Amino acid sequence: MKETIFSLEDSHFKSGFLETVINSSIVSCADTMGIITYVNHNFEKIIGYTKDELIGKSHHIIKSDYHPPEFWESMKQTIKSGNSWRGDVCNRSKDGSLYWLDCFINPYFNEDSELKGYLCICNDISVLKNYEEKLKRIKANHEAADEIKQEEELISINKRLVETRILALSNFMNPHFIFNVLTAIQYYILQNDAKNAVKYFSVFSKLLRSTIDSTVFNYESVSQTIRMVEQYVQLESLRLENRFTLEVFVEPGLAIEGIELPSLLVLAFVENAIVHGLYNKEGNGIIKLSFKRHNKKLLIEIEDDGVGRKVAAERKWLNHSIHASSGRGLTQERLKLLKLEREITLEIIDLENNGIAAGTLVKLGIKI
Repeated sequence: MKETIFSLEDSHFKSGFLETVINSSIVSCADTMGIITYVNHNFEKIIGYTKDELIGKSHHIIKSDYHPPEFWESMKQTIKSGNSWRGDVCNRSKDGSLYWLDCFINPYFNEDSELKGYLCICNDISVLKNYEEKLKRIKANHEAADEIKQEEELISINKRLVETRILALSNFMNPHFIFNVLTAIQYYILQNDAKNAVKYFSVFSKLLRSTIDSTVFNYESVSQTIRMVEQYVQLESLRLENRFTLEVFVEPGLAIEGIELPSLLVLAFVENAIVHGLYNKEGNGIIKLSFKRHNKKLLIEIEDDGVGRKVAAERKWLNHSIHASSGRGLTQERLKLLKLEREITLEIIDLENNGIAAGTLVKLGIKI
């Protein structure tokens, strides 16, 4: 049987989970023939059609003719074969204007593994496409080569910053993580432990909302960072049977509401500490997160007492190697881009105890 979160559709938290996704994304469903069976308010808002005008129609009603036929044929073949598809799609709204979506289409199945329909979850990326159009106009209208080059570099950097922020969200909120969290919550439901089921689903809903909000803004406050880290650690600790804890230290008097950090940056290092440092450690572990101010810089430390980077690299854990590797590369690229507009330092220290690996310490310095 194919693995899908819709196998949990009889669970008590179904309505809450779907509400979270529906409120934060552009969502639609279609049957196996491509006929629209559901759209949420965000879909109506961006397309300009009402739900009554869309239900029962095919997606041709919003087709822009921007993409060649082979584009759609490739997408159809992919999802009809039971595989997920992701790509940038240009559609036309009711008033004739074009808009762009980053679309993730996932087939879902009934209990007999028969294809039931398609779920499409999208994010509006029209801003990114507008950057590209602006770049084209600059090239067409400016005669000075140096000015064109400077504008091109600036737009390219801003465009890539937005892209890496969205990719950071996609890398963090990947389907594997979501499914594991829901499965852990389902365990409490099956054990008739409604208190913990509601508790952890509430945490998951808040974390999902927070991370999606992070795609809108380049920066988040220290307090927002701490809150997201605490929510994420709660969920991972649940999944890993409470084998590690989190300690947070904030220097007294630090303005955690006023100081801003790059969105999802600290969370990426915390995730890495869990996946690489604590996941396969024997016994209990701990993550220490601290925020201090020194010489107009915010100093952030993320310390874990896991197995260390060398041991993690040697083991090459199959369950995490691809996801974790792409996550590290994405974080490094974000840091490189962020350094062009803000002074940021990074130091990673391998901790040892009598010559034996004792964890990892990450030191971030951000000018404020």
